[in-house]
Amino acid sequence: MKKTILLLIILLASLNSVMAQAQKYQVKRTAETAYYLDPKYPEYTTSDESSPAWKKWRKAMDKYAMDHPPFPVYVSTGDVAADENTFAQNIEYWFMRNQYYPQYIDTGKPTVDLANWTKAKTEWCKRYPERCKLM
Repeated sequence: MKKTILLLIILLASLNSVMAQAQKYQVKRTAETAYYLDPKYPEYTTSDESSPAWKKWRKAMDKYAMDHPPFPVYVSTGDVAADENTFAQNIEYWFMRNQYYPQYIDTGKPTVDLANWTKAKTEWCKRYPERCKLM
């Protein structure tokens, strides 16, 4: 019984830290940054999973994640020229779909989410260094 309660407490504590990730990494919207931030990005408002606001945010974030896939990964098939061409096309397609500064997309997998966000920010800043300075 004590082990079950301890496991439950650990699980709840870890869930709380997962939910805090979205708020922790949310880019602050200011007059300078607003132009480069996606107006459709779901703003995190509460960590109370039972509240209607959180449920609405979770649904909006899940949809946003589907519409904004992670930055492409290079896939090697053995044909270097074709692989590089495909990768370049995938990058261009990603930038067409993701014109705004990348924001943290919470899929419930904090380690993967943070890695995806970091990669997207790095690539976006390489392409738009002047814009990146404002962020």
